[in-house]
Amino acid sequence: LDLVEADAPDAYHHVSEYRRTVALIELAPDARYVVDLFRVAGGDRHDYGIHGFHGTFSTEGVELSAPQAEGTLAGEDVPYGAIYDDEGLQDFERKGRSYYTYRGSGHSYLYDVRRANPVAPWSAVWRDAENGTGIRATYLPSGETIVAHGDPPRKGGAADPLDFLILRNSGEGLTSQFAGVLEPFSGQPRVRSIEPLERTDRAIGLKVHHLQGVDTVRHSVGPEGFERSYSCMFRK
Repeated sequence: LDLVEADAPDAYHHVSEYRRTVALIELAPDARYVVDLFRVAGGDRHDYGIHGFHGTFSTEGVELSAPQAEGTLAGEDVPYGAIYDDEGLQDFERKGRSYYTYRGSGHSYLYDVRRANPVAPWSAVWRDAENGTGIRATYLPSGETIVAHGDPPRKGGAADPLDFLILRNSGEGLTSQFAGVLEPFSGQPRVRSIEPLERTDRAIGLKVHHLQGVDTVRHSVGPEGFERSYSCMFRK
């Protein structure tokens, strides 16, 4: 078990916790998976975003809506590539900033938006159709799941269009505990499913079912002012 944690409560002025914990767990000498935990407290909307590589994309265990007919993730009235959330670039002649300094969300570059409200763990799979390698990401349910095509600005070195995944929670006085398992694989994934055990402001626990058995993983943090992390894993 290898674990890395980063805590940046000053990342945004309205956030009191902004913590990412990643654990690498070995199944076999040639097989591993990652437990990815992201905690946020404060504000009224939390997004966890990820994308895989350029390849085929599919989901399992979640029913997505039809693609949004107009606009982008920024809104049905916001066209692709619009600078809608960075005032300093909306009046370029007056502000004089370079577009390379864009400070917005980038949501106007995400289109063909599909949505779902999962009630159970579900998965997203990026797969290379030629060699059978891929990445399977399985998550505990969040308030909303968003899948979209992402096409970055066509600048030198820009990536091909990719399939993006966003887990979103919204509400007043919001706290979020995003939790998932990511597994690179060749052929077929070894992780079968994940099962929630505990998900509170202080602790996240889950079972990971895989071909070798079941892992129980729990991670907790101490009270404010005395931060202490505790992680354990049991395999049977």
